[in-house]
Amino acid sequence: MEVAQLALPVFLSRAEAILRRYAAEDRRDEQAGGNSLSGLGDAASATANARSLQPLTDKARHVAELVRQLWVSPAVVNACLLAMEARGSQLKPWVDVARARRKRSPGSQPGSAGGAGQTLPQQQPLGSGGVIEGGTSWPLGSSMLSSISRSTGSGASSAAPPVAAVRKEQTHLLALYGALCVCAGGRDAVVREASCAMLSQIGRDIGLVDSHAALPPSSFEDA
Repeated sequence: MEVAQLALPVFLSRAEAILRRYAAEDRRDEQAGGNSLSGLGDAASATANARSLQPLTDKARHVAELVRQLWVSPAVVNACLLAMEARGSQLKPWVDVARARRKRSPGSQPGSAGGAGQTLPQQQPLGSGGVIEGGTSWPLGSSMLSSISRSTGSGASSAAPPVAAVRKEQTHLLALYGALCVCAGGRDAVVREASCAMLSQIGRDIGLVDSHAALPPSSFEDA
């Protein structure tokens, strides 16, 4: 539990960094492509930019699916909130709203950012030895996520929590709200749909979306 409490803030911080960087680079590449089509740029250069963006897109896909299928115990989220409040975050009132809604419906199975009963593909470790540009270590495929998963009971093959983990929650998604918003407008279908699904989960948790609303299936396998 202690390891997960330390790991989750780092996990979310790095996930946000990758998602925001993907969104910024995707937007820049989209604008470059538009310039080439209007005769303002070099089409060959736009193609090269698209190819150079692919590794970052793959990382964003991987991160989005990992975050999407993660269920976290309240104690781990609470520790994460304390760490984030030290940096000026004000997420606790929204987490309290989500938990209050859960208490009013104690017999209901919590929703899932991946859709009820949807099976997600097995994730592969990140390339380049788990190191992203700038020399920042990115151990998402190994010890960090494993430590969080062991303490939270999250499954690696399904976005829905196991029966024994029905008290786990996905309120950690609130910490990524801004990054998910910018990714929801991206061009990659996998990142876009995962981001929209997680935003819908946030909406259900705090009462902005019908808790029984169906979500679109993931296009990960079609990508």
